[in-house]
Amino acid sequence: MARNQVTKKKSLSQNGNLKIEVFEELEYVWVPKGSFWMGAPEGDKVASESENPRHKVRLTKGFWMTRGPVTVEAYRRFCKAIHKELPEYAGFEQGNDHPVSKVNWTDAAAYCEWVGGRLPTEAEWEYAARAGEDGNNYPWGDRISHLKANYYGKGQAWKGTSPVGSFPANAYGLYDMAGNLWEWCADWYEENYYSKSPKSDPDGPKEKTNARVIRGGSWGSSSRFLRVSTRARVGPQIRGSLQGFRCVREDGAATEVKPTRTRRRNAGW
Repeated sequence: MARNQVTKKKSLSQNGNLKIEVFEELEYVWVPKGSFWMGAPEGDKVASESENPRHKVRLTKGFWMTRGPVTVEAYRRFCKAIHKELPEYAGFEQGNDHPVSKVNWTDAAAYCEWVGGRLPTEAEWEYAARAGEDGNNYPWGDRISHLKANYYGKGQAWKGTSPVGSFPANAYGLYDMAGNLWEWCADWYEENYYSKSPKSDPDGPKEKTNARVIRGGSWGSSSRFLRVSTRARVGPQIRGSLQGFRCVREDGAATEVKPTRTRRRNAGW
């Protein structure tokens, strides 16, 4: 289903180390290869068993990751191009710059394939969210507030999703790695996977289970579920108002031309 040619607008380098490319009018940030400690940091008293044992993981290749979750506007272009029905109403208004919801795992994987990419593995997702800060509970540190993310509780500014990029990016330049929507990962979910996962480039259980991994928490989650190490699962057929996704791409290097900005509109579906 991949497109023969992806609309590619050129890239920009910011602050000497942030590389961005634009595909289908969404920004992708370069995440370099490296190693990190995956799982709950020592002393995390709310971690579930599935987040342990903490273990060292090596990613042998860098990748491009969408700077934020795939938006309503981007997903609408995909639906129009392949003559696919739009997602159902989420139960709240979503502008074009909000992350798309009500998409199941297959929908998300199909979009990523269409732009020449794929869903991130669970290890890639956590590595990108941590952005070099292995000991943190959240992408930015150990304390959380509604100035950092969209999640449930007193002080929440939105009744549903918030526009992508409403909160500060992490050290890799990625938005909404905590809150707004849970994000589909490529992996099948297995609670005890960490006890046997490979040390390099883990991509989940080899045998099919009844659920896929989701990460990051959502607008409907309490703060504990926004922790970087939190693992959750959902049946791949579920189209919920709490799940969205982002994509990764493995190809190409950036050239230094500023990307075109897309005008934001606030219409719903």
